[in-house]
Amino acid sequence: MIKNFLKRITGRSFHGGPDAYARFNYKVLLDNDLLAFCVPCASPMAFPLLFPYKTPGWFELHTDHRQQHRFVCINQQQYWYSGHFLRTHGEPLGQLMLSIWLKQVTEGKYIARHNIERLGHYLSGQSKDSSGSTISGSAAQLKHALQHYEACRHSNKLLAGQTQQYAALRHKEQLPQCYSIKHFGSQQWLHYTHASRAFTRQYYYYCYPLSEQFYLKIRFAYKANLPAYFHYWHANARAAEHSIMQSIRLHTAD
Repeated sequence: MIKNFLKRITGRSFHGGPDAYARFNYKVLLDNDLLAFCVPCASPMAFPLLFPYKTPGWFELHTDHRQQHRFVCINQQQYWYSGHFLRTHGEPLGQLMLSIWLKQVTEGKYIARHNIERLGHYLSGQSKDSSGSTISGSAAQLKHALQHYEACRHSNKLLAGQTQQYAALRHKEQLPQCYSIKHFGSQQWLHYTHASRAFTRQYYYYCYPLSEQFYLKIRFAYKANLPAYFHYWHANARAAEHSIMQSIRLHTAD
């Protein structure tokens, strides 16, 4: 009994994350295309069902200017994970963030509707232009930090000072992006990953070209507030990502 009690208050489990029993169905009209998806959501967002992005001036009017890349947000969700108090001292383990965006290519660039390969070439070129050097800090220092982090991650030996050190280094590495085509049901997606902040953040992207200028972009962002415990909830978040992608259907007019 005592062993079970200690396991409950110090164990390797987690609380929170996407609630599979609180899913909400969304249907969005992207001009003449219908986007349907089902996501865990405690309080469904109120947002317009019609996104007439081909209408002159509409995209510019609704563009989100808070970040460098231009997009219109279709849906956004956050799912928090927490752990046992004696291990985490009340700090959240991390969060999974879902973002569904309508994006426009840069001026002078073109893609093609339904042409995933061409979209991949475009995004690959953008990545090279924006990243510059793949490593902008001390390569030896980063390599050593990564190796030490991996060695300590599963043994829970990361100290507060080490975590701060990793946080200071995390922005200095741009890992190469790997593009592939993934299928969820009959739906194809251009898939790539990004781990620019190696110790606290991972990104998984799914994209689909809608026209010569616009494409759909879905991002799953994994933010580890306590990197030493990332493996506690990572598998659950990945399963939620897979479930959400399975629910997404893009019914095109043609």
